[in-house]
Amino acid sequence: MTGHKGPDDYQQFFKLPVMYSLKYRRPIVQHDLMRFDRSMTGMQKRRVRYHCFSERIHVSTVFLSVSHGYDINEKPILFETAIITAGDFDIIGRASTWRNALKLHRYALIHLKDNPR
Repeated sequence: MTGHKGPDDYQQFFKLPVMYSLKYRRPIVQHDLMRFDRSMTGMQKRRVRYHCFSERIHVSTVFLSVSHGYDINEKPILFETAIITAGDFDIIGRASTWRNALKLHRYALIHLKDNPR
């Protein structure tokens, strides 16, 4: 007879994504949804860097709070750098650490300086 073996069968299917918050610029797993909500409310708590390159071009690096994959060291990808141009959103890269996110942000600024849009 086939059937489910109990609640554990459904854990994988209904598993919520792991949520992270920042503590001293380091991602920590956040198990409490209410605490997570309070810790991540507002863009200032998620923003790593933001530059207005010109009137219509912006570079933004943010903490994503939910992993968007894993790097080669199996660390969760939690930061993203993007160039925003008149409504277009080009992701430059994603990183697993605050330090690497800053490197991506600097790369985006250098890229725009060398390749104006």
